[in-house]
Amino acid sequence: MEIEQPTKRGRLRSFLKSTLLVVIGVLLGLNLSGFYFNQSEPESVPATPAVAATTANHSDNYSALIKSLSPQVVTIYTETGMGSGFLYGDEGYVITNAHVTLDGTEVEVWNAYGHYSEGEIVGISEYMDIALVKVPDYSGELGLAIDREAVIPVGTPILTISAPYGLEHTASLGYITGRERNLEMESASTYNQFIQFDGQVGPGSSGGPLFDRASGEVIGIITQTGGDYGEIKYAIPVEDALYFIDRWLKKPMHKKTIEEVQSNLKQLYEWE
Repeated sequence: MEIEQPTKRGRLRSFLKSTLLVVIGVLLGLNLSGFYFNQSEPESVPATPAVAATTANHSDNYSALIKSLSPQVVTIYTETGMGSGFLYGDEGYVITNAHVTLDGTEVEVWNAYGHYSEGEIVGISEYMDIALVKVPDYSGELGLAIDREAVIPVGTPILTISAPYGLEHTASLGYITGRERNLEMESASTYNQFIQFDGQVGPGSSGGPLFDRASGEVIGIITQTGGDYGEIKYAIPVEDALYFIDRWLKKPMHKKTIEEVQSNLKQLYEWE
């Protein structure tokens, strides 16, 4: 059954729900997120996915760079929430946050041109705020370039493209303001690799890409966009997230397992 396109009222309701999900994203990003360090390495390193060409611009005018990156950034809607995401590889996959995809296994995906597509969740993690969505309509389109071995010193210029407060494809410039952060909350784990940055992101930006402004490559996935932390934002280093993503590409999760993970996360964070 084709999913009905959301009305303005429905999309507003989704945005309001996404604001509440920001807190879930913070907690989910912390929940046992150091777990992957204890996992065995893959038997073989996956081939590097095809990526779209980027136009790095080292001047103060980043119009060309933003224009080249925006088509690979999407906005994701569920029945009760929304977030951002971006294309990975060339087989129709979108990376986003787990807390964006807690409502059912099907999502609505909108691109920079206002085109709607159906997506299905094929991977979601209980240990890191990461999810993978399959969008058949995007098969053959090149994903964003990924920096798997990014060196990110404080002061690195960054760029974000996301949907803060429902404002789709909003671009923002900023800088890395901290590295290897461990958000000190009651549920904090031993994971201490969060990227701290500034920039104009907010509820609805979750799951969007954090770019190195000089190269146009993805270095992080936005996961925490304000809340109690005000202007301080956090992202998951993309190389850490790919530990899960590349495994789901090889072996997608079963629908029942995805629903069990969603249920566990909802109970863990008392989200209904």
